[in-house]
Amino acid sequence: MLRNSTQHVCLNGLAVRANATSRLCVVGLVLVAAGSGFGAPKRLRTDALRADAGNATSQQAQQKAGPDALVYVDGINLVRPGLILGAEETVSRMFAGIGLRVQWTVHPPAQAPEPAGTQCTSVGPEVIVIQMASERPKSAIGEALASARPYARSGTRITVFYGELQEAISRRPSLERVLLAHVLVHEITHVLQGVVRHSSTGVTRAHWALKDYADMQHRPLEFTAIDVQLIRASQAKRGAEACILARGTPNSGSGQAVPQ
Repeated sequence: MLRNSTQHVCLNGLAVRANATSRLCVVGLVLVAAGSGFGAPKRLRTDALRADAGNATSQQAQQKAGPDALVYVDGINLVRPGLILGAEETVSRMFAGIGLRVQWTVHPPAQAPEPAGTQCTSVGPEVIVIQMASERPKSAIGEALASARPYARSGTRITVFYGELQEAISRRPSLERVLLAHVLVHEITHVLQGVVRHSSTGVTRAHWALKDYADMQHRPLEFTAIDVQLIRASQAKRGAEACILARGTPNSGSGQAVPQ
């Protein structure tokens, strides 16, 4: 896919168009079976994924001093405090299941943090700014709930159309926290991978089915092995870019990635 292209994705089966943003949309939530309760998030079944990605993945994450992603949510006043905290906790647990640490900050990051040292392996966390919007912009398509800018290196990289999300679950308010968490994970994964793509199953699926909505009420949807591999590949790329900059400008101390 061209790096200057974007993708509009709609979960009700609308055609996919090439364009620089990934958009997530949803319809038919009211059809989720009425007796499905909202359970506490459970640990992901990621043994197979860890085997595919390598046992060193989780060990490396545990040994890291800092997080893999530093996330700031702007417009948080639109969401009830207890709900956003619960959604953030679920997001953190889902990424922890694949060996990634997400840190939430209440302070807007001015720029990507500098690396801890001058070695090539010293690279800061992926800084992700999420904007909570009260309504969907006219440029958005269909029933979009959120959009991501995977190729952006700064600024707002994810926008959640929170008003649309609330409308979508108006008849099933118990879905709000779990759906918000999955929308956040879906879009954050796009940014961490640095590409616009989707898997055929799981949390990065482009078209969530009714069964997916029912399942996510009991336990989080899973990442696929390729999801994990692409995140790791993007992390390695960022590390390599930081290494090139460190070698090219040894006295600058710059840890910013090479522009896309």
